[in-house]
Amino acid sequence: MDFHVDLDPAAPTVRGSETFVLERDGGRRVMRIHDYDDVYAVPGLYEHVVSDRLGCVSPQTLATSLAAEVTAAGEQPADVRCLDVGAGNGVSGAALRDAGLTPVVGLDVSPAAGAAAERDRPGLYAEFVVAALGDAAVPDLVTRHRLTALVSAGALTGGHIEPQVLARTWAAFAPGGWLAYTCAEAHADDARSIFAEHTDIRRDERFVHRRTVAGDPVWYRVLVGRRR
Repeated sequence: MDFHVDLDPAAPTVRGSETFVLERDGGRRVMRIHDYDDVYAVPGLYEHVVSDRLGCVSPQTLATSLAAEVTAAGEQPADVRCLDVGAGNGVSGAALRDAGLTPVVGLDVSPAAGAAAERDRPGLYAEFVVAALGDAAVPDLVTRHRLTALVSAGALTGGHIEPQVLARTWAAFAPGGWLAYTCAEAHADDARSIFAEHTDIRRDERFVHRRTVAGDPVWYRVLVGRRR
């Protein structure tokens, strides 16, 4: 790594306000964890701060949970072709691949995310779409890429993607399609209720998404379902 990071346990721990100090090229800069464009611009920085230092496991938890349910249904994870919503720089797509699933389309509102995904994980996705989820032509993506799963690791609620928007996207998937997402525990029941009419929930489990800069656990839930 060509950088050094200091976490400040006294920094605000409100979601979106947590900060760290980046030392790079002889300079020091205070950055917010959720200023994704700036974080993605430094290769390896997101993984170092969020995954390594704060212990974020949402991508892996989502991927292994979905793969387990697919296997329990008597199907092959490799046959599950995923639309990865809130794909960021491809951390979630890499977790899907490592769990034996097939990441096909990455989608994120940030152009910096798409550039970082191609820089850090070239060829991971067949297509990366830079757009807000509500503006993306999801039915076309589902048809062209034969997508069978809608997944979102950590991007639901918290000012990112609202459950109602994800539910409208879910309508583009055929019966038998898979749904998997992680979200903050405070929003999980409301999110689940939005999908209840069309989805059989196969798994709903609580887990520690990551730690705050002060070391406190951030509780999330992972839900896996199948379209009726």
